[in-house]
Amino acid sequence: MATVKDVTVQDAGRGADQAVVVFDESKPFDDVFADSVQMGIGPFGVFLTFGRTDPAKQNARQVVARIRMSPQLALVTVHMLRRLLRQGRDQGIGIDVPPEVLTQLGIDQEKL
Repeated sequence: MATVKDVTVQDAGRGADQAVVVFDESKPFDDVFADSVQMGIGPFGVFLTFGRTDPAKQNARQVVARIRMSPQLALVTVHMLRRLLRQGRDQGIGIDVPPEVLTQLGIDQEKL
């Protein structure tokens, strides 16, 4: 369990530190690592299921978190993550995905 207090998420994409929202994280919560994700959409929202691979059984995944959200939040989250990853690349953080993984997922490498 991790405890963090009053973390402010800032919009660095605008060049200014403008507070978007303040999270009250005064209650303990699980801080987890995931190396896989499944996602889906239905009439009532989007879900993301995060998993961690068992090193002894490469095909086995332990679910570590499931997040349900509105389609609107999912769309905004996608754009925020893209912006964050572009900033990371601009700072020299290597974010490479093997071409065969992108092909399997139907992701065009030119759009990354």
